[in-house]
Amino acid sequence: MRIMTENQLSAETPIGRLHTWITDNKVFFKRNQRLFPKRPVDVDTWSLSIDGLVKKPLTFP
Repeated sequence: MRIMTENQLSAETPIGRLHTWITDNKVFFKRNQRLFPKRPVDVDTWSLSIDGLVKKPLTFP
């Protein structure tokens, strides 16, 4: 990965790895608009809610 910035991670695929239409997950670009959490997320209590201007609000545990 070619790291552009470390604080609020911005990394891109090195040009030498762009020789095919398929990009390995290891070198696929990464963007993070916020700082990383100080503690790992507790996957037992984590959930994702989709609501607002949607036909059917959903929550994924």
